[in-house]
Amino acid sequence: SMPVIEVEDRMAVEANHVYIIPPNKSLTLGGSRLHLSEPVLQRGMRMPIDHFFRSLAETRHEKAIGIILSGTGSDGTLGVKAIKGAGGIALAQSPEESQHDGMPRSAVATGLVDYVGPIASMPDVLIRYIGHTFVKLAGEPADLAGEEPDTLSSILAVLHTRTRYDFHAYKKGTLLRRIARRMGLNRVEALGDYLGFLREHPEEVTQLFKDLLIGVTGFFREPEAFAALERVIAEIVEHKAADMPVRLWVPGCATGEEAYSIAMLVSERLQAARKNCSIQLFATDIDEEALATARAGLYPENIVVDVSPERLQRFFTREGNAFRVSKHIRDAVVFAVQNLIAEPPFSKLDLVSCRNLLIYLEPEAQKKIIELFHFALNEDGFLFLGSAETIGEHDDLFEPLVKKWRLYRRIGAVRRNVAEFPFFPGQDIPGVAKPIVRPFLSDPARLREFTRGLLLENFAPASVLIDRKYQILYYHGPVGGYLDQPAGAPTDDLLMRAREGLRITLRAVLHKAVKGDGHASAVVQFPHDGVSRRVRVIVMPQAAPPEADGLLLVSFLEELEAVERSVESAAEAAGSEGAMVQQLDRELQATRDDLQSTIEELESSNEELKAANEEIMSVNEELQSTNEELETSKEELQSLNEELSTVNSQLEEKIRELEATNDDLDNLLRSTDLATIFLDRELNIKRFTPATTRLFNLIEIDQGRPVSDISCKFEDDDLLKEAGAVLERLAPIEKEVRSRENDQWYIRRILPYRTQDNRIDGVVVTFVDITARKRSAERFRLIVEAAPMAEMVVNEAGDIVFINSRTEQCFGYVRDELIGKPVEILVPERFRAHHPGQRWA
Repeated sequence: SMPVIEVEDRMAVEANHVYIIPPNKSLTLGGSRLHLSEPVLQRGMRMPIDHFFRSLAETRHEKAIGIILSGTGSDGTLGVKAIKGAGGIALAQSPEESQHDGMPRSAVATGLVDYVGPIASMPDVLIRYIGHTFVKLAGEPADLAGEEPDTLSSILAVLHTRTRYDFHAYKKGTLLRRIARRMGLNRVEALGDYLGFLREHPEEVTQLFKDLLIGVTGFFREPEAFAALERVIAEIVEHKAADMPVRLWVPGCATGEEAYSIAMLVSERLQAARKNCSIQLFATDIDEEALATARAGLYPENIVVDVSPERLQRFFTREGNAFRVSKHIRDAVVFAVQNLIAEPPFSKLDLVSCRNLLIYLEPEAQKKIIELFHFALNEDGFLFLGSAETIGEHDDLFEPLVKKWRLYRRIGAVRRNVAEFPFFPGQDIPGVAKPIVRPFLSDPARLREFTRGLLLENFAPASVLIDRKYQILYYHGPVGGYLDQPAGAPTDDLLMRAREGLRITLRAVLHKAVKGDGHASAVVQFPHDGVSRRVRVIVMPQAAPPEADGLLLVSFLEELEAVERSVESAAEAAGSEGAMVQQLDRELQATRDDLQSTIEELESSNEELKAANEEIMSVNEELQSTNEELETSKEELQSLNEELSTVNSQLEEKIRELEATNDDLDNLLRSTDLATIFLDRELNIKRFTPATTRLFNLIEIDQGRPVSDISCKFEDDDLLKEAGAVLERLAPIEKEVRSRENDQWYIRRILPYRTQDNRIDGVVVTFVDITARKRSAERFRLIVEAAPMAEMVVNEAGDIVFINSRTEQCFGYVRDELIGKPVEILVPERFRAHHPGQRWA
């Protein structure tokens, strides 16, 4: 019931109308109008569906719907990628239902089509989809997250569990749009219901994972941007030494078109500069299926829209309705799985191209990745971002070269805060002396016995054993009258625990003993519990046994026995002013001695602190330098490890391909039952088929031996000589040979062995059994020989190759006179005279 209208230029689009493209025109959608233009032929091909779908994706974004129906070729495949990259949906008619299944099969092969089925069921799919909340909200399903704040995190947790990848760094809006699109396709309205749907349907987790990873990619996408990039690559090649590789990295490479495009540019510039530098291009992604497509390097024929005819001829080979990237470009690109956010980057790179990836990530993740790119690049290396991405606030790391296309040059020093590099346990820090290990200090029993011995030698006064830091290790006797526990945190520092009036003298004596390495003592009078106590403090450094070196024994010895007079009663007993003055003089002198000792100790401590400070500063500088070296080494090791892992992954993939190819080749050679032997340039045996053992006395361990060492079971003296001739002239040689054992006949063919890159690496010798044909020919010869009429066999050149006996009788010639001669010699003279210029047949 809808009207069908042929499009006119700038025609407004209306609902419930069908628009038909006019002949020989290209159609695009701009805003709400349709635009016509003259078609551009690429190698004689038009791709109008790709052309329109791309404009549809750019204009309608998440509301774009692309449907591929019956048709030949691959038109529409690249357009489907563009629609899915913009967040739209793609449908395709079932190839089994299609009259021409080329276009549907090509679209389905991308793995991006959301629905494949008969046309009759598509209206129901479309009606369900456009009626979903996601479409009604114009692609901004922000309200979905308000249903259950933790539901989105739970969905991401399910993804993390099933796929091993964490999407929390993705922008919330992007996640919700992609999730809501899947909800629309599965007729799920609530976010919580979709969480349950995910848990019940593991295949939906895979589909959601693919939707989140869809990247917009293509060969030489945005030609103006690649023109700017080509100038940068020319600069890289110009400054590159001949023996140095050109190293590049394309994170988020998807199906590999961008990586191959850059490899082609580098190859072109190297050839123009006549340099033989190798290309090392690392292309990484977390989508293993996309990487498998990239490694194969096989793309639909509609890439002719994006690739010039010159590059198609130089860098591609046609295979049916597709193009495969040439081997030397595929070998230059290493594809590997890598999580850009969680895994180390590569290092010492000349260029990093990361387009349309950062726009999907949160600012914090973008910042980290930009810093990683700065670390990965060489000094003056280049960074290529998408047109919608920038370096943010990192103006100190990169300078812009082409602002429009986001081309930057690396500047500034490497940031050391890119990653944390803790010291490894057990490593010694340079410049820091190891502490003296004294195991017996942690054994209270041994300390007790050691201290008791010392006290017995020194009259066992109240004492403490301390180390050079004045930390108390052991108590003995009634030390409570001299030491106390101050308020605050518990401490074993002797000076902190000394009572008021005792501390200054105690510090001076300790200092004197430590500096003089001998006994030191002093008398001090201090008040305690309302009485004046006179105590001799004795400090004795210990040198024996050797493990006690550095320890000090501090003893407190009362000067008078039972002299405990209160301060008040002492003043009254003095009874005179002179006694008081003498008492004050003694106290003043003691104070002066304490002060002098303190001053000396302070000066000495200051000198020690200055020396220690200088030493600490020196050690600190050494530590900083060592730490920077360790960080640099760690980062380089991480990058090298990542590079090795990537190369290893690529090698494993190539090994699997090689094993499959070897299996195919082995089965082919066995199934043909054809005797074939492969020889290298020195005519050593490389490989042979099982059937070859019927003609040569070969066993498995003969590989690598000269073929001349192997005895053969057939008559052929020219094998080695003719094999050498084939190597020299590269022309095949055939010969009939006969087996010595069972009278079997073979055609022996010697052909040059060509490698994939067209090098000659030996010869291939095959033996085709012609015994049946030979015996048939012999029977035919006998029949002809016995025939009553004259019969002969003449080749295409008109020469006689066989005659029977009757021919000899008829013409009067013997057999040897005719074999190899032109048949005309048998024509009578009179016949030739009447028919000049004619050949007898």
